[in-house]
Amino acid sequence: MIEKCCTVKTHQDRKIDIPGLVNARDLGNVSITMGRKFSRGVLIRGESPQFLTTDGLNKMIEYGVSDLLDLRTETEVRSEGYGLLESSVNSTVKIHHLPIIMDKNWSKDPIGSGKTHKKSVSFHNWLLEGGVASVVRLVDVINNAEGVCYIHCAAGKDRTGVVTSILYALADVQRCCIEQDYLITNEYVIEVLNKLGKSKTYIRDLKKPDLHAQLNNPGEITEFLDLVRGTSSIEEWLKSKGLSEESILKYREKVIK
Repeated sequence: MIEKCCTVKTHQDRKIDIPGLVNARDLGNVSITMGRKFSRGVLIRGESPQFLTTDGLNKMIEYGVSDLLDLRTETEVRSEGYGLLESSVNSTVKIHHLPIIMDKNWSKDPIGSGKTHKKSVSFHNWLLEGGVASVVRLVDVINNAEGVCYIHCAAGKDRTGVVTSILYALADVQRCCIEQDYLITNEYVIEVLNKLGKSKTYIRDLKKPDLHAQLNNPGEITEFLDLVRGTSSIEEWLKSKGLSEESILKYREKVIK
């Protein structure tokens, strides 16, 4: 069981019923400092949309999704694709490829389980080795999106958790809420990994997965954020990587109510 955040009664009100996806939830309705909330209907997160059913695609469009923020590698995109989002004539969703792990690093660890280092260190290394450029671009994509943005990787666990934690921190979401959102994935990830394990892309690591290694652990996402920010803040770190002050202000205006 996940210990409830002191400022969030339940996460079930953020869960979205999208047939084919089990790990999809709205990032909204979590607490920010000074009594404010992160807005609903701006960002949602989940696993790869390749699993969408026809009903699921329709539900996603009905929810207002206009932009897909894909954090997977080029190899994953080529081999796994987007399912009905690519083939349906009814899909008007824009796809943005924003890899967090570079292909050369992903090939060593397809499910991003951080076997060599602590997960927080692995997460930080992904950014140092090229992923930070995608984070900067991602904020501008969110700012310019006409509707809801769907953020995903393969399982919607590690890479999606990294990006979500940064987006939350940039909006001054309380640390306990960032931690809770990261841990919620544990309730759904085994089902997602079982689906991914049927694919040749992931079968090497998921044919007989170390399920303990796949679960998110308390403290590791906030430890990652501390590594990123160092002695400054997430805002200053992103500025040092090329994100403008104007983009940060625009983002905060969009996601904070």
